[in-house]
Amino acid sequence: MSKILILSSYYSPAYKGGGPIKSLQGISNVISNSEDVYVFCLNCDIDGSILDIPQSDKWINIDGINIFYSSKSNLIKNLKNIFKDNFDYLYLNSFFSFYFSIIPLIFNKFIGSIKYVVLAPRGELSPGAINIKNNKKKKYLCFSKITFLYNKNITWHATSELEKKEIEVALKKYLNIDNAKIKVAQNISFVPKIHRIKVTETKKLKLVFLSRISPKKNLKYALEVLTKCSLNIDFDIWGPLEDRQYWEECEKIIKNLPSNITVLYKGSIAPPDVPLMLSKYDLFFFPTLGENYGHVIAESLSVGTPLLISNTTPWINLHQHGVGKDIDLKNITGFVEFLEEFSHKTIQEKTLMRQKTLAYFSEKFCGENIINATYSLFKDKI
Repeated sequence: MSKILILSSYYSPAYKGGGPIKSLQGISNVISNSEDVYVFCLNCDIDGSILDIPQSDKWINIDGINIFYSSKSNLIKNLKNIFKDNFDYLYLNSFFSFYFSIIPLIFNKFIGSIKYVVLAPRGELSPGAINIKNNKKKKYLCFSKITFLYNKNITWHATSELEKKEIEVALKKYLNIDNAKIKVAQNISFVPKIHRIKVTETKKLKLVFLSRISPKKNLKYALEVLTKCSLNIDFDIWGPLEDRQYWEECEKIIKNLPSNITVLYKGSIAPPDVPLMLSKYDLFFFPTLGENYGHVIAESLSVGTPLLISNTTPWINLHQHGVGKDIDLKNITGFVEFLEEFSHKTIQEKTLMRQKTLAYFSEKFCGENIINATYSLFKDKI
């Protein structure tokens, strides 16, 4: 039995950090069936709110997983202490996180002894992500290249073939690494009890956006699409305001939308409430700049809600499966045309689309092959 140390800024019951938290839950729940899993994280959510947990700054066991919820004031001290323990694997849930990826790699190099490192960039090495606040990121990439910080004993966790290619390109371009060990293991999604197939006639098209409000998630683009629509549309926005300046830019567009478009910001939503919420909408509208996986996409599919998304995620050629459409962001007219086309579908056609969406989810997001791929991330020793 191996001891696996997982580091991440946030972990359940935190949820405002989005998909990476769910990714970790899927990995830790599966691996803990046969291995000793230790998760080190902060005792707060992304907005600083303290979590409702039994205890901070001490290892506790929850459902067979050892979790250390560290206070911010003791973070560095706690990090140093855990690297004095003996672990077989170190799993990092970010590339650019200073306290939960960069500092741990340095600690392990000088005071730790963990031989195997698995690093999941979570889309941070995609071209779109690197170009956001790119000066700071490129300075760190230059530092990493000079210090050879990523050259030894690292397995890179990609959650799709698309992300694998993005990692290969980024490592070669910025770190001069062309023989990296990259393993593809899709994130594990579970089938919720709630879904919806039945469609009723409505006068308005109901669209939903669910994600952190930040440039990468590209909400402003979605709003710009709506400025070009003549349809009667209700567009609800769910998610924490991660970037308030970006939200102010979105608000300016909202204020100038035509009268046929109604936009409401609904705020954050707890994970248990997401399936029921998503099931109430006609389409999930998510023109993201890039996702290595996209948990919100999986959640929408899992309740039967079709997709209108960008083609910058692993979930492409959606129209061939009858579950929505993925469109190049350069083609803003394509988004408008799809909304027009969807609005003219009959109740029977929309019902069939929801049935196909549920079937697509079952095929693509669950299964033994996904679980086996997750185990393979740690097979150097296991």
